[in-house]
Amino acid sequence: MATLKTDKEELRVSDVLVTRMTQRMWKLGTDARRAAYADRARKRITAGHRSNNDIATIIVADHARTG
Repeated sequence: MATLKTDKEELRVSDVLVTRMTQRMWKLGTDARRAAYADRARKRITAGHRSNNDIATIIVADHARTG
């Protein structure tokens, strides 16, 4: 299980979902489009309207940024 730590809690999603979101983000093409996709997911999570896809997207984006 992959974990995203926020200020308030730890959010967990399955590794399969993280793999699927990695493939989806790869299909977006440019780094700018991937960053925009991840930013929208971050906004939804901070607004309280999170989904497992949003959590997986941020995990993938953070991993891609840090290497």
